Amino acid sequence: MPRRAWSSSSPATPARCPSTSGCSSRRSKPTGVDIPYATLDYSWGAGAPAGSIVINTWTGRIRSILVRSGPEGMGEWVTEERNVYEDFKRVFGEEPGRITQVVIYTDTDATGATAEAWYGDIELLLATPAARPSAP
Repeated sequence: MPRRAWSSSSPATPARCPSTSGCSSRRSKPTGVDIPYATLDYSWGAGAPAGSIVINTWTGRIRSILVRSGPEGMGEWVTEERNVYEDFKRVFGEEPGRITQVVIYTDTDATGATAEAWYGDIELLLATPAARPSAP
């Protein structure tokens, strides 16, 4: 379960600002470079309510959960904690593969806006026994 502290000076539109991507199993392109099979983003943006799921316009294998929406909390440090396993199942409707990377970024390329964000400690925590999936 990732936990992170973050702050932003402005929300992006649509939901494409500070994100943590958990990528599941990977496939190789003909070039031999591994590409993510699926990517789950956690975003702070605007234009949709918190909790919305945004499917990437370039590929349906990248999906974002809008964790925060709008200016509330801007300029303050906030901490989020998510159950990546449950979120992935809810967003993609399938079991996730192994997380192969975590990416932190601030991005406004889809909006042309300007954003500035700061990132604090990022922790990947094991789920508590009650939150862990049972073995098949």
